[in-house]
Order: sequence, then structure tokens, then C-alpha cells
Amino acid sequence: MIQLTEEELKNYLETVLTFQKEFSDINQRYKTGLNLKELEKELHKLARNYQKYVFVATYYVNYGDELIENGQKEAGILYLQIATEVFGAYADEITCFLRFAEYYIENGEMEKGVSYLIKLCCETTTNYEESIEFRELTHVWERYKPFVEGKVPAAISINAK
Repeated sequence: MIQLTEEELKNYLETVLTFQKEFSDINQRYKTGLNLKELEKELHKLARNYQKYVFVATYYVNYGDELIENGQKEAGILYLQIATEVFGAYADEITCFLRFAEYYIENGEMEKGVSYLIKLCCETTTNYEESIEFRELTHVWERYKPFVEGKVPAAISINAK
């Protein structure tokens, strides 16, 4: 278990609050007219500034997924791309890969979309369907699952009896 001194804990909490404010400020500027190119630049800078803090990847993935659910797919994908570029495996690859697949297939890049589905099924976890369900993304998976049926191993249920 990690032991933090009172001072270290205080510094960490200050970092979290500072990040949250900066993240919120960027998102607010996007809502009020910041274009995607400027948004990308600012998000990359923020992510690099907080790269050693794993929680930041979760913010990027969750907010990106929320944007996608609300129809702002270009911006949502941008958040997910930055999360995977800057934080690698610390980003939720299941959400990212499924959303990338959805995005590319919907935009006519079938091969690229299917490659993300295969990555999701073969490189993340053996119980990928339960992981997708846990993230409440079954509605997305059901639309694209037929593209990889027979091409990937069947998901193994950890709850199988």
C-alpha cells in the first residue's frame, strides 16, 4: 500500500483540483466556440503537463465517450485519441477501441474500424463482452460485433458456471 505524508497528500489533491479546473476551462471554451484544431492543441498540452497522473486518462476517456453519446463524435474521438497517445495502456482501451471502430466504420474506413474491433477482442481481455457490458457500451458492440464474428476468439465469461 502506498503511504503518503500529509504534505504529499495535500500536494496531490491540489494537483487534482488544478487539473479539474484547467480541464473544465478548456471544455467550456470548446462549448463557446473553440475550434477542433485549437481544442486538440490545448488538450495535448494539458495531457502532457499531467502525464504522470493516471487519473487524467480516465477524465479524457469518460468525457470523450460522453461527447460521442451526445452526438459530438469528432470531439469525442479527439479526447480518446489523446488519451491513448499520451497515456497508453492507462487509457481505457476497451472503450477507446470500440469507439474508434464505431467511428471509422461509420466514416467508411471499414478496414480500420474492423482492425480496432479485432484489437479489442484479441489484445485487451478474454472476457471482452463482459467488459463492454460493464462500460454500458453493449448497444455499440451489438451493432459492430457481426464484423468480427468468426475472426476472433469467443469471449470467455468469468461468471460462467
